Amino acid sequence: MRSRMRRWIGEERIRKQKWLARLGTRVHRPGLWRYNRRAIAKGLAIGLFVAFIPLPCQMLLAAIGAAWSNSNLPVSVAAVWLTNPITIPPLFYLAFRVGASLLGYELHAPADWSLQSVLHLAGEAVGPFLAGCLITGLVAALAGYVAVEAIWRVRIWRRWRRRYAHALAR
Repeated sequence: MRSRMRRWIGEERIRKQKWLARLGTRVHRPGLWRYNRRAIAKGLAIGLFVAFIPLPCQMLLAAIGAAWSNSNLPVSVAAVWLTNPITIPPLFYLAFRVGASLLGYELHAPADWSLQSVLHLAGEAVGPFLAGCLITGLVAALAGYVAVEAIWRVRIWRRWRRRYAHALAR
C-alpha cells in the first residue's frame, strides 16, 4: 500500500510541480510525506476535524494543520472531502442536532415565514450549530485516529502471525 501511495502522491511527484516552488522547502519536509502509522493517523484526525469546520478553505486549513503537526499531508487534505456537496447537508444537520441537544436548544418554526423571522431563527441556531460542529469534529477525529491505529496494528499482528506460521512449517 505504501508503494502505491508513494507513486500516486509521492514526494518526487510533488517536487516536480512548478506551482509549489513558491512555497519553498516547507512542502518538502520529510515528515509531511511519511507513510507510517502515526503520521497517517494524525493526518486523518486533522482532516476529519477540519472537515466539520464550516468554512470554505478546509483543504488549506488541513494542510496548515498537517504542516504544523508534522503529519501526513495528503491524507490530511484528502480526509477533508468527507464533507462534499453531497454529504454536507446530513453531516451539518447531525452537527446541529448534537449541538442543540448539548445546549438544550429546540428549533421552533416561525409563525410567519418573513425574511426577518427566518434570519432571526438562523441567528439563534448558529450557537448550537457551531458547538455541534466542534463536538462532531472532535469525535470524528478521535474515531479516525483510533481506527487507523487499530487497523494498522491488526495488520502487523496478522503479518507476524503468518511469518511465524510459515517459519514453523519449514
